[in-house]
Amino acid sequence: IPLSIRCTIGWPNIFSARNVFDFYNDVKINVGIVNNPKYLKMNMIPEKYHEKILRHWKNYQIPLKIISKNIKLPKEKNCKEIFRKWKIWNEKVDNYNKTYFVDVFPEWSDFYNYSNGRYE
Repeated sequence: IPLSIRCTIGWPNIFSARNVFDFYNDVKINVGIVNNPKYLKMNMIPEKYHEKILRHWKNYQIPLKIISKNIKLPKEKNCKEIFRKWKIWNEKVDNYNKTYFVDVFPEWSDFYNYSNGRYE
């Protein structure tokens, strides 16, 4: 039976999504990109993280091509404000669920913690 998987990638899971490709290395994996809501799009992350992301995906040709294209898209006009509002909303959800974003995505801890109200 042919099997294919769809892995949808946004900025929060851009590092951990590679685990899907490692685990299912003999299965066709279609790559989806988060385009909505805006705060999860790959081009929302600061440029200083781009090289780290591209190195992380360097041996995965198809996802690398798609990710490279999407992180370099122009930023939203009000990117800083979008991210600030998302962080406030995310913290409310985390408080309700008794979770913490950085526990799930530790690779973003410096960005998430440092950016308290700022976006760099």
